[in-house]
Amino acid sequence: MTRLISLVIAAIAALTWTHAQATVIDAGIDIRKQEEGPDERVFPSGSDVTFEIVVTNTGDVDLVRVIVFDPLVPSLDRFLGDLAAGASVVYSDIAANVTASFTNIATVVGLYEGAPGSFEVRDEDPSTVTIERSVPEPTTLLLLGLGLAGLGFARKRLH
Repeated sequence: MTRLISLVIAAIAALTWTHAQATVIDAGIDIRKQEEGPDERVFPSGSDVTFEIVVTNTGDVDLVRVIVFDPLVPSLDRFLGDLAAGASVVYSDIAANVTASFTNIATVVGLYEGAPGSFEVRDEDPSTVTIERSVPEPTTLLLLGLGLAGLGFARKRLH
């Protein structure tokens, strides 16, 4: 009888230990726009600005319905679909004829579907584009000044 009780206690302990072990899901995603974290690039007005996007599944589970969206450069929006654990997708696109400075944020969203349930993972990365102000060269300013001075003298002579 004692042996039977010991076996029952051991079986209950084993079941309790198995039940107490939790499944840990390591789901994660990373997006990089140009560089990781904030970055800034400077261009002359009217430039075509190229952006490179890198999306990486940083977790140990596959993700589905992975989507990238970028509100200020919509040509970077992408439906990437499924992304295996550890996999990356790289793509680039151009914002044409940029004439004003802006900071925007690219965002990626993916979904884990499995036990113990589904949940969303997301990341975002900012990028700043600064447009140079057009400053006239000193020669241009000199010629403009001489032209205005000449007009002033000509006007005085007429009166």
